[in-house]
Amino acid sequence: LGMRPPGEYPLPQGLSRVARLRMELMETDLPRGEDAGAEAPAATPPARRGGSMPRIQLVLDPLEELCRRLRRGWFASVTDLAISNIEDHRLDYHFLTLRGTAFLNFPHLRASAAEGRYTIRARRGPGAPPAAALRPFDADAAARANAQRQVEDAPLMLSPAKELGCQAEAAFLEENTQVFKSGENFHFVHAPWRSCSGEVVRRRYDGLVETWQRLERDARLTLPAA
Repeated sequence: LGMRPPGEYPLPQGLSRVARLRMELMETDLPRGEDAGAEAPAATPPARRGGSMPRIQLVLDPLEELCRRLRRGWFASVTDLAISNIEDHRLDYHFLTLRGTAFLNFPHLRASAAEGRYTIRARRGPGAPPAAALRPFDADAAARANAQRQVEDAPLMLSPAKELGCQAEAAFLEENTQVFKSGENFHFVHAPWRSCSGEVVRRRYDGLVETWQRLERDARLTLPAA
């Protein structure tokens, strides 16, 4: 289903027109034998005609399954999207990629975390807050936010943070409430050993802004003359 265009997926047509959408991701499927807490054997699926067994499709990455559908244009009318129960390691490693793909068309985005799970809130359209990446750079505000997120033991194992020097870095700090800068890298409050380089952050957010500006120019060019 994730590879089908929106007009072909077997969902109620009303879901293609919703403006506000709230999703709680399922837990990741575990291949048989990997769930140590499961005592009962898995149920045997019914056989199809002719004796062949139906193919069982495990969902090993619920976030990617959803984002693949968003990239294909599912839920194009949604202006206010909330996704909860996201495993922290999946979003830590893929946030920057997903920001410029699945969530490209949502200028406003916030990712917050609690108890090992993220929640994403994304908005677009009239009434949505402005994109963090498009606001003027406030070095003092970015420095304060970064200082407040420093992990207590971080000075013992991480380098002191270098100055946040551009709006791209400040936008990353604002959109993902779990990140903080140490040295030239960004780390995560709940897992300081995970990191991404400042150079990658700047490149991804600069690319995001360039894409938005290009789309805005293209939209102006296609508007009918007054």
